[in-house]
Amino acid sequence: MNRTRVVGILGGMGPAAGADFARLFVQACAEHMRVLQIPVSDQAFPEHWLAQVPVPDRSTALALPGAGGHQPLEPMLQAMGKLAALGATTVAVACNTAHAWHGELQERFPQLEVLHVAREVAPRWPRVVWPKSVCWPRQAPTAPGCMTRPCARPDCNATFRSLKNASA
Repeated sequence: MNRTRVVGILGGMGPAAGADFARLFVQACAEHMRVLQIPVSDQAFPEHWLAQVPVPDRSTALALPGAGGHQPLEPMLQAMGKLAALGATTVAVACNTAHAWHGELQERFPQLEVLHVAREVAPRWPRVVWPKSVCWPRQAPTAPGCMTRPCARPDCNATFRSLKNASA
């Protein structure tokens, strides 16, 4: 493993999501080491930090845009600052809905690589397993039978995709 990269995990959006992501991260690192024939030992894993902080409900915030205590951006930015202070160079967000604020997170922390779930997963996703409807980055591949339209959110630079004849 690359010992110079420190990985941050932005959790707190359902505490189980952050903990589960950390578990999956460790599992993926172990598998990567096995593939590279690196002995799997505690010392071989990359340094990683989980910022598990309370964050207001993201779905509610999307339904009620505007300033207010229901907005999750400020707590996410505070957690990102803590991860940056700990030396993180790459941050994964352990909540799909929180990616609606990915642009703001990346803009405020340009020194960090803030991973975007759809941009990371879409190119590797088998075409037969696409969800019925979701916002994807505009450059993501389109599945067969998929209808697309721009996302309705003015601050969202994504494409809303839904499968034809699929009930949501």
